[in-house]
Amino acid sequence: MVFAAPFYIWLAVFSVQAHKEERFMYPVYPSLALNAAVSLHTILGYIGSSDPKKLMGKIPAKLKLYVVGLCVILAIDISVGRTIGIVDAYRAPLQVYAPLHEARFANTEANVCLGKEWYRFPSSYFLPSGMRAKFVKSAFDGLLPGQFTEAKTGFGFFPGTWLIPSGMNDQNIEDSSKHTDIEHCSFLVDSHFAKMQPSTLEPKYVEDIETWEVVQCSRFLDASQTHILARLLWLPDLEAIPARYRRRWGRHCLLKRRSESA
Repeated sequence: MVFAAPFYIWLAVFSVQAHKEERFMYPVYPSLALNAAVSLHTILGYIGSSDPKKLMGKIPAKLKLYVVGLCVILAIDISVGRTIGIVDAYRAPLQVYAPLHEARFANTEANVCLGKEWYRFPSSYFLPSGMRAKFVKSAFDGLLPGQFTEAKTGFGFFPGTWLIPSGMNDQNIEDSSKHTDIEHCSFLVDSHFAKMQPSTLEPKYVEDIETWEVVQCSRFLDASQTHILARLLWLPDLEAIPARYRRRWGRHCLLKRRSESA
């Protein structure tokens, strides 16, 4: 009970919260793995019983071994399929920033802006030292992340780790000071899906070829158009797979503002 309880306590606490995200469960994944191991040990202990007075004791050992082995292999297959499926579907935000490190953009000081894709920005570590991530106004009306201070002196040790960025609040109220005018953006990261409905705040930047040129695009799963089975597990894009179960793709793109001379 002492080892099993933490996971269920954590699960109960966050289950009653109005706002839920998968990342809230990250701290207790080790406890989940421990609980799974204890459960498997208990189940195998029961199945492995050789007492002829019990039901499991009357089943041939080889049959029990085959059934248990099949279940373990099935669990491994599902886990691998899930892992590959997630990586294949959503790795684009980890790929599109790579061109910024190429020689053609070396020593460039610029703003890399994000609109509706702000929450998929992995980290400023993906940007060269001269570039900064900025946010442009989108349909999202909550509080955007703040920027850590880059002050070197006057604020003690490592001020970026403890100084609270300006404009922060605990009520998810929008802070307009975190928005940057899109005219100040040299680069823009945005996604494009075939059936996406554009709006004033979220236009189809990828199709605005007069203003933006595509630096790199990576495919990104169109979850709204993909069957739940294909969202949960990796399925190969083969003719043998019925069309309704195949994955539908959009694009996650890094765009560069065209120069006025172009």
